[in-house]
Amino acid sequence: MYQIKISEGLDGVEVMDLVMDLPDKYRKQYDDFFSAYELINIQPNELEKVRLKKPSERQCRFCKKAYPEVRFNKNAHVIPELLGRSNLYSDFECDSCNMRFGVYESEFSAFIGAARSLAQVKAKEGIPKYKSADKKLMIHSSDDGSGTRRLTVESEDFEARIVFDEDEKKVTLKTDRPSYVPLMVYKALAKILLTLLDEESFASYGRLNEAIADVNEEKGLLKGNPFAMAFIYVNPGKPFPIAQAFVAQKKDKKAVIPSHSMVLYFQNYIYQMFPACCSDDFWMYDGKAQIGLLNAPPLVDKSFVQRFGEPEAFRVMLGAAQRVKNEKSEIVLRYDSIIKVMEGDTGGQKSTGSDPSAV
Repeated sequence: MYQIKISEGLDGVEVMDLVMDLPDKYRKQYDDFFSAYELINIQPNELEKVRLKKPSERQCRFCKKAYPEVRFNKNAHVIPELLGRSNLYSDFECDSCNMRFGVYESEFSAFIGAARSLAQVKAKEGIPKYKSADKKLMIHSSDDGSGTRRLTVESEDFEARIVFDEDEKKVTLKTDRPSYVPLMVYKALAKILLTLLDEESFASYGRLNEAIADVNEEKGLLKGNPFAMAFIYVNPGKPFPIAQAFVAQKKDKKAVIPSHSMVLYFQNYIYQMFPACCSDDFWMYDGKAQIGLLNAPPLVDKSFVQRFGEPEAFRVMLGAAQRVKNEKSEIVLRYDSIIKVMEGDTGGQKSTGSDPSAV
């Protein structure tokens, strides 16, 4: 059995004491990662708000400006609201920076693609609708009148876009992502990490903060940076009930690995990123040593894997500043049963008890 414990969260209370029986496949990965890193912050799982300073007492950690030079009227979310986490705020992000970060969050939303619609994640704009670029695949959610949400998937090219595998009890949706800029997706993840760091650690990321402030990439501080990437796991089976993130910090300052790493759990996805441009790591950039990027293991219990299968792993490069268009993405829905109903009711087949995962 493996135990993960952290005693101090964003609001200074114990937030995690997790014991699980990891699948054998991930035990060495777990040992390697947690022998090199220790958890220093994790989002509380409880649906509670952190005490915030009054707007008149706030200073923005990103632009260093304080009230009244800048305003603090907007709710600054620690984890983007687009991921469904609307209950946890910070008090050190001004309205101007919040607006800038919203650009990155929009790109991250596009990168996630149709999965937000399928998971019926409610954000500021409600549950998002999805429409493919050729408008032949649409996904939307509605209230059936009894308070139950009803998910509708429609396609003019049904057999080409929606593939049923009744033996494996899964449906594959062939979607395309809205256009996105990879580097802005990385910046969205980096901003979450910078929000989770304490002031001392944040101070070592001045150059990364400067890069995030550069929306138009005029300085190009991150373009092509090898740290601008993400490890992604896609879990089959049931999604995580709430978006969470944790930050890990290396134990040995002399270890040739990045000082920090952040892992974000959202629905069936696990995103891990490494922040670039840490001043404490500049000594590693002399070209003499190979910097290791340790992949954090997916924190799933053996019983989960036995029931639903193993997570799929990917590595995505996010250093490009050019917009990506027409990128294909297959999303897998697993179901318990299929009920055939009248065409006028649902338009064909309906699955029940489905859990989305994606490739």
